[in-house]
Amino acid sequence: MSDLRFSLRGYASGGYGGTCVSCGTKFVGDKRAFQCLICAAVDASKRIAELEAQLADALYALDRISDSDVSTSTGHLRDIANEVIHNTPVPEGE
Repeated sequence: MSDLRFSLRGYASGGYGGTCVSCGTKFVGDKRAFQCLICAAVDASKRIAELEAQLADALYALDRISDSDVSTSTGHLRDIANEVIHNTPVPEGE
């Protein structure tokens, strides 16, 4: 058995037997673990990709806001945020 100790959202190393809720395989891990290491790593990878996309959207929104006149109305900034979040274009001339 390895001395490597770490944890992901659904998996933590340990000496207890369990059944993965995602794929149904038997695994050895922490007594509170509910996923095998592979499924926990796949889920973590997906979550990282989701967070990277959210970060990219937030950075894009900040760029749009900083490119606009900061003295414009709050409504215009709200339109820019809605455009980024909901992919709804801001009406021209506003």
